[in-house]
Amino acid sequence: MDTSSEIDFPVMTEEDLRNLTLGVYQLKLTRAYTQEHMSESGGYEVSVCKVDANLISVKIQSRHISSKAYQLWVFFDECTVQGWYCKCRAGARLVGTCSHVASVVWYIGFARHLDKIFDFSKDWTQYLQDASHTPEPLSVDESDDEGNTEE
Repeated sequence: MDTSSEIDFPVMTEEDLRNLTLGVYQLKLTRAYTQEHMSESGGYEVSVCKVDANLISVKIQSRHISSKAYQLWVFFDECTVQGWYCKCRAGARLVGTCSHVASVVWYIGFARHLDKIFDFSKDWTQYLQDASHTPEPLSVDESDDEGNTEE
């Protein structure tokens, strides 16, 4: 296992990423997947192939099933990403990348080179509501229905 800082991955622009993913949907999910994958010390663990240093492998946690993680591979050269594969349902697509691959490429090729520190420690509990504080639903009388045509 290497950290992402030791990988000679090509630096990518936002346009490069959009061209690779063929859209913005996968890019919208990159921060969430990256946050799940980052270690507490801020490291991003990536496996580098011993035979070819331009082939990396990463295990990304599913955002739908907590007990599931997807293995993915990304092949690159000094200029760009050459190929990828992910074991998720959408990972074998021929056009564009799945969100898992987009997350890895976004972080390693783009986000880690920014002079900006990403704060992934957002407290989402502020958006939760206590179910005991919800108002009672209004009762609807059947005689008030406009669709009732019985006479």
